[in-house]
Amino acid sequence: MGSRLTLFCAVWLLLGVGCSTLNSRNNIFESPSDTSNHQSFQKKNVPDQAKLNQANLHAALDLLDQNKPDEAKLYADKVDLFSLSTYEQIKLNLAFAQIHLSHAEAEPALNRLGSIKYSQLVPNDKIAYLKARAFASSLAGKLIDSAKARITLQTLLKDSHEQ
Repeated sequence: MGSRLTLFCAVWLLLGVGCSTLNSRNNIFESPSDTSNHQSFQKKNVPDQAKLNQANLHAALDLLDQNKPDEAKLYADKVDLFSLSTYEQIKLNLAFAQIHLSHAEAEPALNRLGSIKYSQLVPNDKIAYLKARAFASSLAGKLIDSAKARITLQTLLKDSHEQ
């Protein structure tokens, strides 16, 4: 299913790029009155941009689940953070933190994690957040912060194997 979603997103992006190229070529011949029509057309396409952002976000998350952080970054970079819901912003920031950690980039990961409010996280996201914070803090040499994250994480993990 992940490869189908990736293929869908790739086709969707190609269609979007092709259409935007075609539109930019057609703009040469627009008169000032055509510009107002173009602006109203752009406003109607805002939901399409939101769908594209969500598709890119889901593709990035699916690729991270498949342990493909470099491919996930390609999709995550295309997402407009500020057009997302709060929950989706959290998911994108967690995704970027995981991508940075896959390259042992502690400070960028900690910066992404720092933009997340822990109180807004659902239980599974709290676990992912604390695992990332513990690992990033450890990489950055902030061992006390790493230990604090691991202690909090242990209280959330129910399975002794996970602990």
